[in-house]
Amino acid sequence: MPRIARKEINSSYLHVMIQGIEKRNIFNTDKNKKYYKKLLFENVTGFDDIFILAYCIMDNHIHLLIHCKDINHLSKLMSQTNTSYALWYNKYENRVGYVFRNRYHIQIIESQQHLFNCLVYIHNNPVKANIVQTMEEYQFSSYNMYKNFKVNSEVIKLIFADTNYINEFNAIHKNLEIVKIDDIIDIVEPKTASIDLDKIITEFCTNNHLTIDLIRHNNCFLLKLVNEIKMNTNFNNKEISEHLKIGKNRIHNILKKD
Repeated sequence: MPRIARKEINSSYLHVMIQGIEKRNIFNTDKNKKYYKKLLFENVTGFDDIFILAYCIMDNHIHLLIHCKDINHLSKLMSQTNTSYALWYNKYENRVGYVFRNRYHIQIIESQQHLFNCLVYIHNNPVKANIVQTMEEYQFSSYNMYKNFKVNSEVIKLIFADTNYINEFNAIHKNLEIVKIDDIIDIVEPKTASIDLDKIITEFCTNNHLTIDLIRHNNCFLLKLVNEIKMNTNFNNKEISEHLKIGKNRIHNILKKD
């Protein structure tokens, strides 16, 4: 699968992976996992066209299977969730700096078989990592939601096309040989060049009822904007400071104090 810019993605089914900076265990406690899940599912209610079909929260990364008609909406969802979690995590751990490795990764789901493979791969992640012996034992995935019929009917239809899904669900999870890792590892990376920084800044100003001049003169607002940019792009401090027309050490200093 070729690596492409996100604006070119045209599939509605996506495998999303989020990972801690330097593969650190940023979700290593039950409290951390529960808080990220809470943020994700609260934020997704603000998007009518996004459905979380499956999830698994591991110690240092998360897998999501998502149906989304507008990739820009997914970007907003992940930005909201990851920014909120990063701010909470740094405060909770009494640390500063990046929390996530890059932005997030996307894999396009290309067929029904690929969709099933991804669903099983996500649910089998804790077993594969030797954390548990069976998928039922792991509490931070969507596996038991399916088993206990606690999944939204719209989600069921998006995967199985029939609300009477349980036999097919059980069958694909028992036949793990259908999961080909080669189908899973092809990841789409974001390209900094394809990201419109002016658009991110304009949306931030609009959503927060601010002007860019006010942001430049207020470190609290500037910090929030910088975190928003860093969660959505690969721009470094120097590039951001040049774009915002502020001193090159200003961003470094406010991030250090955060």
